Parts: sequence; C-alpha cells; structure tokens
Amino acid sequence: MNNWNIIKSVSISEGKVFVNNELKHSLSGEFGPDMKELLGIYSKGYGKFFKMDKLSKLGFISTEILLESISVPEHELNEVAIVMGNSEATTPTDKKYYESMSGIPSPGVFVYTLPNIFVGEICIKNKFKGENLFYVSRDFNPDELLMHLKALLNSTDTKHIIAGWVNFNDDNDYLSNIYLISQVEGKIELSKDNILKFANIK
Repeated sequence: MNNWNIIKSVSISEGKVFVNNELKHSLSGEFGPDMKELLGIYSKGYGKFFKMDKLSKLGFISTEILLESISVPEHELNEVAIVMGNSEATTPTDKKYYESMSGIPSPGVFVYTLPNIFVGEICIKNKFKGENLFYVSRDFNPDELLMHLKALLNSTDTKHIIAGWVNFNDDNDYLSNIYLISQVEGKIELSKDNILKFANIK
C-alpha cells in the first residue's frame, strides 16, 4: 500500500468532534441535538437527513466534516470508494422496526435495517460511484480495515477512499472514526500505527 496516505481524519463520540486529532467541537452530548447542530454547520438545507436512522446520521455528518473544503473532480467521482465497518450493524433500527410490526410496519424505518444504507446516503449526497463495502466485526481493528483496503486497491482503480468505523448502539454509546485516504504526497502514511493515532478507541 505504498504511496497511500491519510489526508484527513474525523472522530465523533460523546458530543466531541476531533479533526486530525484536534478538538473541533465540544457539544452538549445529546445525540439528536448535536447531530442537528453539526448538520447546520456542514450541510445546511439537506432535508433528507431528518429521515435517516441514527447510524446513517452519524456516518453522514462524519463524512460531511471529513469532506469540508475538499473537492473531488467530477471525472474522479467513479473512483471514490467507501469502506466502513461496525460491531452493531443496524441493531437499534432493527429493534425499532420490530416494535413497529405490532401495528403497521414502517417502510421508512425498514429501509435502514441494512447497514450499507448509510454508505448509500453518502454516495447519493456526493455523487460518488466507486466501490463500497460495509463489514461487521467485534471491535474496531486497524489490521482488518487495512486488509479490506488492500483487497480494494489490488482489484480496482480507486483513487480516493473514505474508510473507517461508524458504530451506533444508543444515544450515549456511539463512535465514528473515519479517514480520507488518497495518493497525495506530503501527508501521513497509511499504516496501522497512524490509523490508531487518529482513532478514538472505546
């Protein structure tokens, strides 16, 4: 994976937002209001956000912060890949949908019972058309993430990757560690140590 570098990182947990390991926002710690506040800063006017489940909101906001002031040329939109993982899949949304089945099941909730849906939301918003992968694992493991990235880079013409870990269990237990990875010189080498350096581990 020579020449691949971490261009930017974003971590969100417990109302705190870190960009490249520096505290960017310290919010109330209430998930709903915090996500709404960040939406107003980074993606104001994107009404579809309010229909998303909480996992998708966390991943979407994290990506909007990651891509702030970064523009991907139109001719490279087909070469932006997304690789994400978590440990809970969509369990909170699955439970919410199950509860709705006692009456009339909600199709608006059902659509978010697949964890790769939030990856789709990111692609739709940004017009990304490259490869994408969502995996479920016990814990955030940089070796596993690197394994998936290596497989992707060995089999595609990907030029940019949004990758990391977006996990939502409940309003008090959530974590996003994501990275923008590309072949830009003079940045931080993509490695296990550097992934951990910019990660908030819970």
